[in-house]
Amino acid sequence: MTMKQTVLGVLALAVTGCATQALPEAAEPNSYTLEAKGVAATITASFGGRVTAFGLVGKDDLIKFDEALAASQPAPALDTDLSAAAYYGHSFWVGPQSEWWAHQDILPEMRGEMWPPDPYLTLQAMEADSGAGSLTLSGTASPYTGLAMTQRYDMLPSGCLRVSAEAVNTRDEAVAWDIWFNTRVESNSWVVVPVAGEESIRLGMVDLAVFEAPDIQVADGMALADPSLENVVAGRQGKAFMDPSEGWLAAVRDGQVFIIMFDLLPAESIHPEQGQVELYFTQKAEDPATSMIEMETHAAYKTLAPGEAMQAEQYWAALPYEGAMEAGAVSDFVRDRMQGGNFCLAGD
Repeated sequence: MTMKQTVLGVLALAVTGCATQALPEAAEPNSYTLEAKGVAATITASFGGRVTAFGLVGKDDLIKFDEALAASQPAPALDTDLSAAAYYGHSFWVGPQSEWWAHQDILPEMRGEMWPPDPYLTLQAMEADSGAGSLTLSGTASPYTGLAMTQRYDMLPSGCLRVSAEAVNTRDEAVAWDIWFNTRVESNSWVVVPVAGEESIRLGMVDLAVFEAPDIQVADGMALADPSLENVVAGRQGKAFMDPSEGWLAAVRDGQVFIIMFDLLPAESIHPEQGQVELYFTQKAEDPATSMIEMETHAAYKTLAPGEAMQAEQYWAALPYEGAMEAGAVSDFVRDRMQGGNFCLAGD
């Protein structure tokens, strides 16, 4: 059954005329590749630290990353006018979005805004420490959120990538945030999320004056987003906030399945404005280059005392897929592979 709902409210607002801060310049971009059992991941320490490629060796990358933009703007300033630059890849934000600019006095004109994101999360050059099969990226504390973020990437013996983050409160007073994982994939990917039913999904950020809402089909405990744009005039845009029934979501494209696994949390631990799983769609029929799907998860919303830290992690897997690109086949394959839970920990 196809689920299409009306607008529940726009969560991101366009911002113009953002103030510029005289902040340290970023270093030239550098990248690191981790590989095991025919799976490779490439991570850059630039642009807030991002995964720029992931997937089976010899196949197309499962991650959408704009290499041309990275080459033309390799060292962006920590500037709010630039912080939403569409480098894509996988990056970290913090939630809730409504409070991005609410807990700072440096840019008073930004208070109450919900866009753009914090440039310390999206633009700063991170300090890198690489080891055998691992990479740690450490960042400078943001004056806007009070958080200092550290990212760690471990390629496990199972061929999976462990993606983890720690956020430390550097302020003298308590702060409250969650860790937000944001992974961009190509807009023609089929995305699957286990849910109890349609009541586990709510749609928002839908501009029905221009675009159609995301096409999400719910059957047999699975929500599947159909990426096809046949008979769609301009395209699809919007966001699905989901309460998953299991701790994973997946995307299928180019003969590969990209599975992201995480700890399933009680709904009350997630900020009420967010979902533990969120999918953002911008699928433009005439502009695939700027089209994408964001596969997002939120960790628990926590209040941190001064100096206190919180952590969150995901496990990523890339598997070959030879089945049909249709709802039943995609759902059956992923469901069968996930029967035993987090298979990434085998041999860890």
